[in-house]
Amino acid sequence: SIDGNFDISFRFRTYDKDALLVFLGGHDNDDFVAVQLNNGHVALSFHNGNNGRENADEAFAADYSTTFNDGEWHSVSATKPGNKIAYLQVDQNPVVKAYFSGSYRQIS
Repeated sequence: SIDGNFDISFRFRTYDKDALLVFLGGHDNDDFVAVQLNNGHVALSFHNGNNGRENADEAFAADYSTTFNDGEWHSVSATKPGNKIAYLQVDQNPVVKAYFSGSYRQIS
């Protein structure tokens, strides 16, 4: 199964504007980590148990003005060091942070 923390790094290149780049899921539960392209933008989504919430899926996209479906190589780093925060970085762009608290999410 996927525990509460993760650290994923990989490279990709594509011309597709929508694509599933990485999917890691458990066999015996609904936990997963996914990195995908949505209209050329890199997005991270995950489910690490519902912690008493009805809908525990969390998702956010790196809010860069650039799209990444240009056929060039790109580096992605996605990290969730605890239950309340996740980080996403593409290439040398600034790190995007998402803070989670129950149903509240703040992205900076």
